[in-house]
Amino acid sequence: MNTPFLFVADSVEKTNSLGRELGSVVRAGDMIALSGELGAGKTTFVKALATGLGISEDDVSSPSYTLLNEYDGRIPMYHFDLYRLEGADDVDDLGFDEYMDGDGLAVVEWADVAPQILPSEYLEIKIMIKGKESRNLELKGIGERYVKLVEHLREDMKGVAS
Repeated sequence: MNTPFLFVADSVEKTNSLGRELGSVVRAGDMIALSGELGAGKTTFVKALATGLGISEDDVSSPSYTLLNEYDGRIPMYHFDLYRLEGADDVDDLGFDEYMDGDGLAVVEWADVAPQILPSEYLEIKIMIKGKESRNLELKGIGERYVKLVEHLREDMKGVAS
């Protein structure tokens, strides 16, 4: 069954704990598609994800102007930001395909700008603002690997969310 996991966090720390947990279990070739309005906390979530990979959160910044940042951790993390792009044609110019199913984790902020470029399987995370520090994060697995990943997170994060 592919039921989305709604993670309700009433603090940045709870959101970060989900990111760190996810970072500790992802593997090379995985892909995460993030969406949410401006200020929802996508880059903050990516920083927590990075710490789960052994990357200092201080090294992580939004690639809004560079479009792609690469970080070395337990596995490499390729952090894309599509905010300034207008669609799939702009993404093709980045060589996006080269990072899919590769040697690291591909994380795409503003994935909803060009959903047609996403692979057939990935983890979708929608971040919704509920208050100053509270967020709802909806995780949905697209494909068997990611459905299992969502179920793992649902089990591991019991008692952490509000």
